[in-house]
Amino acid sequence: MTRKQKRISIYFLVLTIFLETTYIIHNILNIKVRFFMFILPAITALVSYYLFEKTVLKYNNKFSTSDDSNNDIKMIKNSSDEDSELYTTIKKIKKEFEGYLESANIIFLILGEKAKINMINNRGANILKTSKEKVLGKNWIEEFVPLEIRSSVEEVFYNIYSGSEEMEEYYENEIIAKDGSVKILGWYNTVLRNDDNKVIEILSVGIDLTEKKELEKKLNEKATIDIMTNTYNRNEGIELFKKQYHIAKRTKQNLTVCFIDINGLKKVNDTMGHDFGDELITIVTKVINDEVRESDIVSRLGGDEFLIVFPNTTIDEAEVVLKRINNEYSELNTFANRGYDISVSYGYSEYHGEVEKSHDSIIIEADKNMYNMKKKFKQSKNIKNL
Repeated sequence: MTRKQKRISIYFLVLTIFLETTYIIHNILNIKVRFFMFILPAITALVSYYLFEKTVLKYNNKFSTSDDSNNDIKMIKNSSDEDSELYTTIKKIKKEFEGYLESANIIFLILGEKAKINMINNRGANILKTSKEKVLGKNWIEEFVPLEIRSSVEEVFYNIYSGSEEMEEYYENEIIAKDGSVKILGWYNTVLRNDDNKVIEILSVGIDLTEKKELEKKLNEKATIDIMTNTYNRNEGIELFKKQYHIAKRTKQNLTVCFIDINGLKKVNDTMGHDFGDELITIVTKVINDEVRESDIVSRLGGDEFLIVFPNTTIDEAEVVLKRINNEYSELNTFANRGYDISVSYGYSEYHGEVEKSHDSIIIEADKNMYNMKKKFKQSKNIKNL
């Protein structure tokens, strides 16, 4: 074989591997723009490394390596110089891919039968707060999957391995790192099959989404939560109410809303200052948050106005909750001398799924009933502005 022919053989081998890589990547990404573009070189490296590894193994039956530090390749008796050069070139390219895999800030994972960890890069092991040596050969599910979802993950994995279930191209899940911390990972996956179309390994590229998810949660809370009262803000509260309205309409269940207004807030602001007014708002909402049920939805509509949504609840059932709230206010007024009393005016509106009533009219009705109660409260206290 001439030198030109040897080079053509090497180039053809590399081209073949990259064509196989492209085919596998197509299966992973499905050519959809919605996937992150930066993941493409990562997957290319992982798949190429895998294919180079398999190619090197094929040549290992022809060569042995010395134990010295240079790791020189020695030919066995029958091998040609051309084979030796080809083998050396493949090993060199494989090493370059391996270097990328080890340094990339991504988890590269290859799982074999029974979820055995056949390959993981050093950076991936660092993300999992362990070392490569400690986890190779271990069962991925037993080592890192949370106990509460372990059985379901095992079932899915074995179904994929047996060929009875398709692998999802992308999914997110929680894992438990070796330091006990919970991490959220996004996985891009593909399966490798032998000539009989049997799954032999699962290749996955994992991205640590933990910080991103925590930031999204904080931003979402800022966008939907009223910071002072730890209730939903007006926009989110109304949206959640509308969702419950449509559920009640579809399922023919009862839905009750309660419109609440804090008594005396203006007077406290005018005579004692806004710090005391803020204190009054905080106390009122803390009691509400403590006494409502887990299924109930509390939102702040304005300065002193709040809305409680009671899903699948009648007015009589909602009244039980309001009674607890008012009893707590009475207790606070008895044992604390704040210079003002804590009380609220409120009004209900009940919706039956079979009744034609818009969500706007439900809130208007509750607001009107609250206003009637507040009017009576003012008359009893003989107060003009409350």
